[in-house]
Amino acid sequence: MQLVKPIVKRCLPYELINALWWLLRPEPSNTLGFWRLLLLKRYPFRFLVQLRLLYLELTRKPVFLAVSEEERKGFDRNFRYRHRFGRQRVERWLRVCAASNKSFRDSRLLIIGPRNEAELILAWLHGFRWDNIFAIDLFSVSPKIAVMNAERMDFPDDSFDIVVACAVLPYIPNASDALREMARICRPGGILLLRNSYYERLPNPYFSRPMDRYLGSMEAYLDYVFFREKEPIEIDLRKAGIADSGTAPVLVEYAGVYIKKQPKEGVAKC
Repeated sequence: MQLVKPIVKRCLPYELINALWWLLRPEPSNTLGFWRLLLLKRYPFRFLVQLRLLYLELTRKPVFLAVSEEERKGFDRNFRYRHRFGRQRVERWLRVCAASNKSFRDSRLLIIGPRNEAELILAWLHGFRWDNIFAIDLFSVSPKIAVMNAERMDFPDDSFDIVVACAVLPYIPNASDALREMARICRPGGILLLRNSYYERLPNPYFSRPMDRYLGSMEAYLDYVFFREKEPIEIDLRKAGIADSGTAPVLVEYAGVYIKKQPKEGVAKC
């Protein structure tokens, strides 16, 4: 015991310095680093997002884009649920991005229809640079989310390496126009990530469009589809803004495609 104490005393400062260096060291290029990994944990991430959303609600007024009657129902639902966030679906498209071998740090990312900054914060924690993350929606309380219609975007051609439209296509009346815009602003060799909810007998006609129909409408722009996945789920029709009550089995479809540039003539309508 007498011999152990001096050894422990001699080692403790070294171990303490080593631990501090591990916490505060610069992030290696191939890892997320300690602080990002910590904030990706369930409760720290939830606290960070809720704190940020509360700050924005208290300091900024919502900005709205004029919408048509067709878009009104989806718009009202999304604004009512503007504080909600589906982390699981976002991390799925982040894994698809990683599988495409795109460099998160160097890629310019556009997220369509995020409602709030939670998706943007999650993308940043996974390695995207904050300055390279952009988003658009029909309403916004964030300086990072531009108020813009997906059918008529103001971005120049070839602006982004990755474009994400997660759970927004069924709410866009002219989805073929939106997909054409996504292809226009995506660079050659860039990727487009789509998520669609499909059930042919739902009361809302826009949910009766399968993923193959969307991909077919932009066939002239597709290089190839590198990811497809289908997942059957049960949804609450009232919460989804589709019907007043009831539930229904819905097929959730994911697709990741590489974009090429072709003339815009001959693009089919959804």
